[in-house]
Amino acid sequence: MVKKTNEQSAWMKFILHIHPPKLSKKSMAFNRTYGLGGISALLFIILGVTGVMLRFKYVPSVDGAYYSILALENSFVFGRLLRNLHYWAANLMILVVILHLVRVLFSNSIYYERAKNWRYGIVMLIFVFAFAFTGYLLTWDQLSYWAVTIMLSLTEHLPLIGESLSVWIKGGEELGQQTLLTFYSLHTGILPMIFIGLMMVHFYLVRMAKGVTYTLQEGEKDEKVNSYPDLVRIEAIAALATFVVLLVLSIFIDAPLKEMANPEVTPNPSKAPWYFVGLQEMLLHFHPLIVLSIPILTLFALFCMPVWKCAKEKVGLWFNGKENKPTIIRYIIISFVWTVLIAFGDDFLRASAGLETQSWYGVVLFIVYLIPIAFTIWKRKKDEKALLVLIAFTFISTSYIALSLIAYFLRGEGMTLIFM
Repeated sequence: MVKKTNEQSAWMKFILHIHPPKLSKKSMAFNRTYGLGGISALLFIILGVTGVMLRFKYVPSVDGAYYSILALENSFVFGRLLRNLHYWAANLMILVVILHLVRVLFSNSIYYERAKNWRYGIVMLIFVFAFAFTGYLLTWDQLSYWAVTIMLSLTEHLPLIGESLSVWIKGGEELGQQTLLTFYSLHTGILPMIFIGLMMVHFYLVRMAKGVTYTLQEGEKDEKVNSYPDLVRIEAIAALATFVVLLVLSIFIDAPLKEMANPEVTPNPSKAPWYFVGLQEMLLHFHPLIVLSIPILTLFALFCMPVWKCAKEKVGLWFNGKENKPTIIRYIIISFVWTVLIAFGDDFLRASAGLETQSWYGVVLFIVYLIPIAFTIWKRKKDEKALLVLIAFTFISTSYIALSLIAYFLRGEGMTLIFM
């Protein structure tokens, strides 16, 4: 009996290390967070466990990497399932982390005492993409080889250091043994160690901020409930649902694996993974330096967003207040339609007027794209800055989604539109 009590006490101590003893009942509503932070942590743990198991069979060499994966899938019990679990957990983690960032931003949870944690979150987002990028090459098939080649070609357009940086990352003029070893070391050693440290700080800052933020509105009442079992029960259900979804995907949909990488044969079309394919679409329309600048400047802007404060009473409110929800939806529609018109119109002009040879054209096209954002800032300059931040983020992120959909579903051979 004493032993059981001690075990319960140890469990409670662990719970209270990561959660406050009491929480606002309204802050625990599932539609406040959708459990995205906890799901991200769970997926990282699954990736760590499956990644360690994959290391036992993986051979990090250009001659052995591809065949070691084939052997894993075809010669070992549950080998294919193990790789599928790792692949789908990685893809789900990218999606969930992005949704988590969007949730935090759109619920006005990045200001005041939460600003530091928001910035840690942005750094962690960069690491998540670094995980995806370095891990993608390790299969050493045609799909991964040429996708990474396309993405690394962007770095060559950096002024002064571009070509040297590209050669340094690849370890030579082309992707080869040194590239694979570098990516393998980063993916399985250096990045995980740093990321674990960032996660610990991130969860500590959430704990210090007393969990999920929620500001009671005038006349609104709330009550406090215990973290255990109320919150823990919700987290357990979310974790179980996540694992079931992951398992179903892994059983029925295999991780892709094409032919072994061949530097002499370029697939047509050769597309980047879904989370980078929007950048590939941008390369078809804008100057490469602009394409390289957009993610860098966007991440920098996200990092600096807490500088533009919102009213204290609006902290924790979705869309900076319910009255702004129609505005955000309207800009989603405007951005999607405007981006599609720009992309399709650009393809038509290039085909009919031969403008692809004009270096100035991609710059002009980007300026045209920015017109709605500039007009919005001018028209709504008296609005609260926090709302302008949400509108700008909505416009840019919706554009990226639209470009990604066009590239993924509507580009055929030679990256031409399938209906042209």
